[in-house]
Amino acid sequence: MNRPFLSSSHTSLSHAALAVASPAIVNLQSLAPGMMETINHPAMPDVASLRHGSQSESWCLVERGKLGAICSLWLDTVPRPDGADLGERCAALGHFFAQDADAGGTLLDFACARLRMLGAQYVVGPLDGDTWHRYRLVTQAGERAPFFLEYYTPCDWPALFVEAGFSPVAAYRSAQTATANYADRSAEKFAGRAAQMALTVRTFQPEETAATLTALYELSVQSFAHNALYTPITRQEFEALYRPLLPHLVPDLFLLAEHNGQLVGFVLAVPDYGQRVRGEVIDTIVIKTLARHPARCYAGLGSYLAQEIHQRAAALGYRTAIHALMHDSNASRIISDKSAQTIRRYALYGRAL
Repeated sequence: MNRPFLSSSHTSLSHAALAVASPAIVNLQSLAPGMMETINHPAMPDVASLRHGSQSESWCLVERGKLGAICSLWLDTVPRPDGADLGERCAALGHFFAQDADAGGTLLDFACARLRMLGAQYVVGPLDGDTWHRYRLVTQAGERAPFFLEYYTPCDWPALFVEAGFSPVAAYRSAQTATANYADRSAEKFAGRAAQMALTVRTFQPEETAATLTALYELSVQSFAHNALYTPITRQEFEALYRPLLPHLVPDLFLLAEHNGQLVGFVLAVPDYGQRVRGEVIDTIVIKTLARHPARCYAGLGSYLAQEIHQRAAALGYRTAIHALMHDSNASRIISDKSAQTIRRYALYGRAL
């Protein structure tokens, strides 16, 4: 789609000036105070992240004094997903939001042109800098309402990215299953090995939060290191992501596997508090993270932890479990396929510049 190229500005503009020079693409710092706060939409980026995040720059399309679209750019931030030389990195486009197709498409075109001018050769998005933060678009919504912690995007956004020259580079899904029906033979096999190894599984203890977060970080950076688009983060950044979850945790839904005094696996689930917002009884858990140490002796531990969390959730009265946001090629998706039905699909997009 051919769209008019709009001039960009770093100059601070008032509401009146923006109304005259509309539509215009301006740097985030040029927005009038309070303009972002007027948007009440679940897919709108967090304002604090926009103002104080790690991005190289952020851009907004403003029309008639109102914010029409927004995005941020990160340079050389993630591994390139298209088979380029090992170690080559590419740009990320994230913090994406669009009030309508014209605004979103125009800003995407501008962002790609801007990245090209800055020397980037490839971009992935939407991705807020790395896969520890928000990324992906909903491509098949299904019938189930958004669940707790899900980044649920409008169904017309994938078309905006495709029209801007992007194509899918990774696919994901969420699935659900009945907690009482979950069964995995490989979990039963590992149970015998776990006893021989003296591997134990216990619930999270809130009084041990600091030590647990440190152990989670050390295990996660090992477990996820070979995931698509993986980028390492610091322990402080990791803790900043997980600490907001602490008030929502049910200790019996946060299981820690330990061997020889070391954390070697964990599964973290939370009640689907989205049901409460809709006035429903909470009868569902959302399995947010399942991870194990990469050593071969722990093969099967993921299945074992998955079965444990389903059994414990059923005992607590939860009827359904959602296996959230799984990469189509990850082991967790293979575990999920044994009993679960897909409820939503997502994709991450990329393009050469």
